[in-house]
Amino acid sequence: MKKITIIILFLLFPVFLNAQFDEWTDPVALTDSVSFNTNPNIIITDDYSSGGVFVFYEKKWNEDSPKEIYMRNITSMADEQLAVGDGIFEFRNPQLYKTEYSNCRYFLIYESDLSGNFDLYGIEFFEDATFSVPFRLTETEYDENSCYINIDYYYNNIVWETNEQIRVSTFSLVSDTLQFNEIITIDTNACFDPVCCYEFIAWRKIENDSSHIYSSSYEYLSGEWSEPDTVYTSGHNINLSMSSGMNWAYISVICWENSNNIICYDLWEHDTLFPEYPGITEYNYPSMFNYDLVITNYFYPFILTYSSGLSDESEIYAYTEFNGNENISNNNYADINPSLFCGKFFMYYFDVLNIWQSHRNEHIILYMSKISILYGDISENNLNEKHNLLSVIPNPFFDRLKITCKLLNNNRAIVKIYNLHGQEIKHFNIYDNKKGRHTLHWEPGNGNSPDIAKGIYTVLFQQGNIKQAQKVIYSGD
Repeated sequence: MKKITIIILFLLFPVFLNAQFDEWTDPVALTDSVSFNTNPNIIITDDYSSGGVFVFYEKKWNEDSPKEIYMRNITSMADEQLAVGDGIFEFRNPQLYKTEYSNCRYFLIYESDLSGNFDLYGIEFFEDATFSVPFRLTETEYDENSCYINIDYYYNNIVWETNEQIRVSTFSLVSDTLQFNEIITIDTNACFDPVCCYEFIAWRKIENDSSHIYSSSYEYLSGEWSEPDTVYTSGHNINLSMSSGMNWAYISVICWENSNNIICYDLWEHDTLFPEYPGITEYNYPSMFNYDLVITNYFYPFILTYSSGLSDESEIYAYTEFNGNENISNNNYADINPSLFCGKFFMYYFDVLNIWQSHRNEHIILYMSKISILYGDISENNLNEKHNLLSVIPNPFFDRLKITCKLLNNNRAIVKIYNLHGQEIKHFNIYDNKKGRHTLHWEPGNGNSPDIAKGIYTVLFQQGNIKQAQKVIYSGD
């Protein structure tokens, strides 16, 4: 199966002459700072170039309130909204399911104790950020925990734990609801935290008071899952995750934490990797992103993110094979549990999103940074209007907008800001016309622009015949 996948990808994507990573963007807050936000998940509606990117996550308003699931469109940076929750029962662990590639339909799967114990529920999600009527997927006497769905256009598995047993199934779409096909029990004793791709399942299993890693694979000839097989039994293994990737990429890598170290394991190739980077002594909460792009000097490259440091000053790091190891949070707060997701996909590049929890002032905020991966012909002519040369954060902004632009050469560049009537209200010249990134700041309320009202504005970056624009929302006084 691996060889077939590689052949298909060679046909779709010839050997690329070169590729490069951009830089991680400055972190931006995705949630408010007065609640507890955890466990994010991403879905992209429509298609990868024009669809909206939605993040779903758990929210607790205070220590005693139940979990609810909120969502936010991070393409438009619209206000967050409640997806499911009633302030009484628990709604947790948002998982996202997408039907076939054409005429996609989108579903939020979650766990709730509406019936007295935790069962699995689902609700259809529409591109206008509305929802249908919820439906129930399981009804057992035990709690359903750690539900996990792999996102893939062609094969979708869902795994979960109930009564310390690992169960797996697939979905069928019936009218406006999903239904499970046959539910199969994979392992039956002291099992927790399953993850899956379309061909493999992995989970933690407690033996002799230690947490080990087990797996099972799908046998196509018999149509059955294999007997549980040991992956790794040394030490205490926690924080197991399945690598994410592009929907057409073959993913079979898991990673986890072992005594403050990271272990990565390819379930197909049975290869083990123990990443270590200069200056880092402990590694926590690993997450990996793989993709099947064949590029110069890097065969199947990856991104690895993790947290490291003291509990109250841990930082988020990310390793790429082009940029090396980088601290991307760097704020002296307790930043933990990063997760990597595939973002929007364009002709010459795609985005990878890194979302983590930042513990500040006794609350938990979700922060995001992203990196763009360029591939194929990345000459300056092909970058024109195809790569993100302009970024604006935060958006909406209250008093100060940070404008970052990337000059492709040493020629003169300008940034202009327009109102909805097309009138130019601010003009920046970039005097240090050096190739690379430049940062500007717009402060409408500081006296320099006294007549600026709240509303929508357009920021235009121009260098020669290269132009890029982004809309921003000014929410100041």
